[in-house]
Amino acid sequence: LLLCGCLKSAHEFCERGLEKAPGDEELKQAQEYIVNLAKRRLKTDAAVNAEDFPDQGLVRREVYPWNDYEPDRYSKETLDFLNEELAKVAPKCVALVTELPTLGDELLTGVDADGTIPTNKQLGLFAREDIAPMETVLLEISALTVNNSQVYPLCDACSSELPDVGDEQQGVPCELCTETVYCSQECHDFAMETYHTAVCDRDVDGIAKNSHQRETANMLHLLLLGRALAMSETQQIHPLELKEVKYIWGDFLPTSSNAVPSSPQAGPPPVWTLPFSFRANITGPLDMLEKMEVDVFADIEKYDLWIFNTLYSKFRGTASARVNKLDGRPEVAAVHPLWCLANHDCDPNVQWEWGMRMKLWARDRRIDGRAPGVLKGEEIMNHYCDIELPVQERREWAKGSLGGYCMCDRCRREAKEEEAANGVAAVVSMVSDMSIANEISRAHELSAANEQPNGVPEVNGIRQAS
Repeated sequence: LLLCGCLKSAHEFCERGLEKAPGDEELKQAQEYIVNLAKRRLKTDAAVNAEDFPDQGLVRREVYPWNDYEPDRYSKETLDFLNEELAKVAPKCVALVTELPTLGDELLTGVDADGTIPTNKQLGLFAREDIAPMETVLLEISALTVNNSQVYPLCDACSSELPDVGDEQQGVPCELCTETVYCSQECHDFAMETYHTAVCDRDVDGIAKNSHQRETANMLHLLLLGRALAMSETQQIHPLELKEVKYIWGDFLPTSSNAVPSSPQAGPPPVWTLPFSFRANITGPLDMLEKMEVDVFADIEKYDLWIFNTLYSKFRGTASARVNKLDGRPEVAAVHPLWCLANHDCDPNVQWEWGMRMKLWARDRRIDGRAPGVLKGEEIMNHYCDIELPVQERREWAKGSLGGYCMCDRCRREAKEEEAANGVAAVVSMVSDMSIANEISRAHELSAANEQPNGVPEVNGIRQAS
């Protein structure tokens, strides 16, 4: 826990140990080290309540050597499966292998010394025929949709608002646990087929809904993990074999680069990028499985801890969120595996809206003024951030969410223009400073020239008494 940066949980375990063995010197030293480390991370010398200790750190994000469930995302078999699924929700689209600019490590224009732009292989979504402006590109519903709302009634399956009392169309409750309500019979049936059987009348989601506001994002991801576990149990399939997660990009790094430092006081390697907490990654999922009446020891092959981390790796890079309209807090999170195939660009040719389903349609206006719509063979370029933001803010968002600075054409162009503008501004400022210095120097010269022998200065030919 110390290595992962979970200081609050590490401190709690020290306290438990000291209750059993009050004189244990190693535990005392460990506890003292944790307290001092917490103060450093909180940047204070004052006493800190253990409840306020940081409790989130980072762990490895890799395809574990024993993970036999990860497919070759670029194989013909994978593409055939994805295109069969796309035919149902995006009939004018096809999944293909493409090359994308590699996210940058530094806030530069992203061009190598030899003038080339580094790229990496990814899956992408392409138009198999022309798509007109405002025409729907994709309409997708996903069982991996969760919400943490305890006040505003939302559909348990798609997280859309439930009909008001008295409306002609009323919500459809589960026949066995009436507190679970769906916006339509379609959502009800979809939930029964995909996930609800495992959690019916067991209050599994309650584990992640009662949390501090600062934990909202983490708990939404925990709810996504819980939904995946419920889908696994309901469908009797390994969690990593679920079609909703199997082909998702997880931003995995090689095992060798994730090596743990040998020093007991070393921090996590810089390539550890997966957020981790004892509650979200260990106790939360295990509590959920216990409520589902799953024997985790008997089903360790399906519910080992590394499986949770693998699922989190995929969710953290692809989940979208929606905030509550009244208080602005993140309220709904979802993973739409086919929508995720459309790569990000800050000058997208499509836009999206998330209601009962994820809807993607062709834009009727492009940022750079190009013709709207999508031509046959053109890649569908989505947007994962607010494209109205300045280039630096967009790139900072990409660094925080995707692990590197955005290197799309628009970002590189605007960054270059900004650098040039800053360079011109610097030159103007330097020239201005030089001009001011010259004026001051000239004024001193004039003052000296007008100085009279008796030391009384002359202004406009008239001597002035000091």
